[in-house]
Amino acid sequence: MRVASYVRTATDSDDGTLSMSHQQRRLRQYVADHHDELVAEFSDVGTGGVAAPGLRRAVCDAQAGRFDALLVTHADRLASRITTLREAVEALAATGIAVRSLSSPCHLTSPGVMFLLQMAAAMADAHLDDAVQSHDERTRAGSVLRRMSDR
Repeated sequence: MRVASYVRTATDSDDGTLSMSHQQRRLRQYVADHHDELVAEFSDVGTGGVAAPGLRRAVCDAQAGRFDALLVTHADRLASRITTLREAVEALAATGIAVRSLSSPCHLTSPGVMFLLQMAAAMADAHLDDAVQSHDERTRAGSVLRRMSDR
């Protein structure tokens, strides 16, 4: 199988298991152990998701049929926020490739995992909406109190 790998670190100085070199070593070893062909390696530093340049290139290459599966060490390497992770996995799934995390027994593009990502992202969006609404209500209440105290 033709596979590509994707690694991401939050900063240039990430070390240990989150370093790019450590992630790349694990992914290369996985490919070798499974007798796959590593045809491309993509990487980003900073926030992940579909806006990240390396992941954008991976989606373009997937659309062009250059590989059959994308490997990551952990799902959070694609994106650090659940809503962004859902967007990234959906973009990759739309190309027809499998997205495999070494830390998960299921492909991230499997129907069950896609459903769970959608549910988790919906809950995160709802929580954010509640937080914004609560903030707006507190701001309005504070304005009313200030006006009352100015009188």
